[in-house]
Amino acid sequence: MKVILLQDIKALGRKGDVKNVSDGYARNFLIPQKLVDPATPENIKKLEVRQKALAAEIEELKNRLEQIKKSGPLNFRVKTGERGEVFSSVSDVEIRERLVEEYPELKDANLKIETTHLRTLGEHQVEIDLGQGIKTEITILVESQSL
Repeated sequence: MKVILLQDIKALGRKGDVKNVSDGYARNFLIPQKLVDPATPENIKKLEVRQKALAAEIEELKNRLEQIKKSGPLNFRVKTGERGEVFSSVSDVEIRERLVEEYPELKDANLKIETTHLRTLGEHQVEIDLGQGIKTEITILVESQSL
């Protein structure tokens, strides 16, 4: 029986794949668990429409990330002492909050920021991952805010 996967299933495939599975496996497990839909012509057409819409959405996010990258660095001020020692850091949570604040369309995006706490002054390159192969690096500028 041909089925369309509604989510990723280990050892079977990824969401949106059309797979051939045994009739009993489909009828007794996959369909009742709502993990798959039968691969009828109507369901395949719906899948194609969803995939086209998803591809357009991914392209829009890629373009938006490029605009964010070109817009310049995100500035953060951290407390420092008289000799330049840094008393606080910039975390991935703070970077995510600033990105969502400045670019509200990223609010619902699944932002993953590949960094640890930034504890030194200067420019840092940080990788942002939205999943589905959408990645870019942005510049974070950490500046001094004297006590």
